[in-house]
Amino acid sequence: RTSIVEVPAAAYGRLRMTASDREAFNEEEVATLRDFATALALGYTRFLDLKAVEEARQRELEELEKELQVAHDMQMGLLPEGPPEVEGIELSGICVPATHVGGDYFQYVPMEEGRVGIVVADVSGHAMQAATVAMRFNEMLRYELRGRTSPTEILEGLDQSLKGQIPETMFVTCGIGVWDPADRSFAFASAANPEVYQFAQADGAIKPFGI
Repeated sequence: RTSIVEVPAAAYGRLRMTASDREAFNEEEVATLRDFATALALGYTRFLDLKAVEEARQRELEELEKELQVAHDMQMGLLPEGPPEVEGIELSGICVPATHVGGDYFQYVPMEEGRVGIVVADVSGHAMQAATVAMRFNEMLRYELRGRTSPTEILEGLDQSLKGQIPETMFVTCGIGVWDPADRSFAFASAANPEVYQFAQADGAIKPFGI
């Protein structure tokens, strides 16, 4: 004697209960099997939902990683490959972003009469938006440097050029120094940029520039 009963488990299949020593299952046993099938189907549905969410999250992370890499490449592409050779002085610089990509920027710029401009800047924010603003800043810098040698005038020109060209929630801090080989002087102006320090090799003192 064999008794078999099957109940549907939603759209995922059916559950079968078999007994070889009886002719039939009673209503309570069938109801228990049906409740178990329902609970199993609900659990599997929940599993599929969580799997879909995790897959969507993974795709989002992969897209974000791609965007960060593109932004990183954009930012690094703005930086100098190496310092220029300038008679009488030695230049060097490095940029190490605190995160995968930020708005960090520096540049050496040849100027009139052998002068050399040194620009450091930081764009607020991160990722693609900061990299895009850094690119715009780089383009405007080239324009504002034409015919100017005063760091203050260059900063004022940049300020005017940036107004209305970047999101109101973002800003750029900047410091510009100009080396003049004629009198071996270095002038520096800052627009909310972190303080610049000067190391004096003669006595080993480190102090804020200009003091």
